[in-house]
Amino acid sequence: MRPLGPDLLITHRPPLVTLLAQRGEIPVLPQPRLVT
Repeated sequence: MRPLGPDLLITHRPPLVTLLAQRGEIPVLPQPRLVT
């Protein structure tokens, strides 16, 4: 599994989750969220 880049994080995650992940507040998991 290739690591997720910023583009994928923004695409597959809520903005707040992405922001916190980039700040290192929460671990970044390779599981997409809110994908419809």
